[in-house]
Amino acid sequence: LVGSRLVLVSRQWHGTTPGGSPVHVKLYRGPLLYVTVSGSLPSRMAIGTRTALGQAVGGMFPNQIALTDPDMLHLAASGPDEGWVRGLLNDSAARAAILRLTRDEAATEVRSVILAPEHVQLVINRFRLDLLSTEAIAAWLADLDTLVAVAEGTPASAAL
Repeated sequence: LVGSRLVLVSRQWHGTTPGGSPVHVKLYRGPLLYVTVSGSLPSRMAIGTRTALGQAVGGMFPNQIALTDPDMLHLAASGPDEGWVRGLLNDSAARAAILRLTRDEAATEVRSVILAPEHVQLVINRFRLDLLSTEAIAAWLADLDTLVAVAEGTPASAAL
């Protein structure tokens, strides 16, 4: 990844994942981190840490999906195509990647994974800066590559 300044107090990096997909990383004060891997997905989904604020805001939006998997009860999910989301969550590689990507490392941390037609994005808010290691970033990129591959291969059951 090649880095550069993004506004006065932020940084950005561009490059490719180990799987060859374009990746863009943005780090803002807060800290707030966005890791975006390009792809061509047939639908949308958001899944992230279940918090009181997230539940309050999430209740205002349609398309919430009940998660019954005991390993995912700490997460909240939404998407317009429940069949596609469930197909993705039933894939063992995608499920494992999502669980690793959404595993909070501190009590104040909030993580989410967003899948959209043009990308998969990991968002981490209010984390410890020592979390940003070469190993952690390599693991995130590998998991995001996995999600892109599985999501691209999971057919949509409804139009976006």
